[in-house]
Amino acid sequence: FFSMFACRRLTRLAPNVRFYSPPASITVLNPSTGYVMTSLFADGESSVVTKSDQARAAQSSWSKLPLQQRKKAIQNYRDSLAKKETINELASVLSSETGKPVSQASGEIKATLERIDFFLNNIDEVMKTKEFPDRGGV
Repeated sequence: FFSMFACRRLTRLAPNVRFYSPPASITVLNPSTGYVMTSLFADGESSVVTKSDQARAAQSSWSKLPLQQRKKAIQNYRDSLAKKETINELASVLSSETGKPVSQASGEIKATLERIDFFLNNIDEVMKTKEFPDRGGV
């Protein structure tokens, strides 16, 4: 995302420099077998801008929700991710996309759960309004 906009600015500064243009689609291969898993649409500049605008609008709505409501939504996501069948399914997909063993992929998903727990357990303290004494400094 950043590099696309940086390239656009650089093109103005160095008009003779050629930058990489993304393909229309991306073929996803299983690195262990070479098997074609799927083909995905490759975002171009206009679709990235559209998605960025949508994400900004969604974040604006999300930020207006009370903290406890946002925490509940994240907890619900975490709970659905923690189901054994979900972990197994995601680990299988991750393994086929990266070539790593399913056990390692499963460990990554479980580590994600631990990170979510950390943030959920610490967010109230982090989000508290804090007052700092004025010590007359800069």
